[in-house]
Amino acid sequence: MDQHHKRAHEGAFYRDLGHNLRLTRCAAGKTQTEIADHLDITYQQIQKYEAGTNRIPLDRMVRLAAFLDVPLSHFLSPTDASDGGSALRSSP
Repeated sequence: MDQHHKRAHEGAFYRDLGHNLRLTRCAAGKTQTEIADHLDITYQQIQKYEAGTNRIPLDRMVRLAAFLDVPLSHFLSPTDASDGGSALRSSP
């Protein structure tokens, strides 16, 4: 796999992950500021996680899952992408 394809795949993965983070946060009725305060980071960082532009460290994902009362695997569940696929699904 060439570097460009690898970066594109990683970018799609983090966009899907961020989308799942946002959906879960909204379903829990939490604001970006509430999440940021709990994780002791800025709300701008939460915005970047949800946009998929920054990678969220695993320890923060664990704390976030506990705060939102969902299993960690919830964030990694495939989403319904417009093209019917998701970067969170393993590729053949």
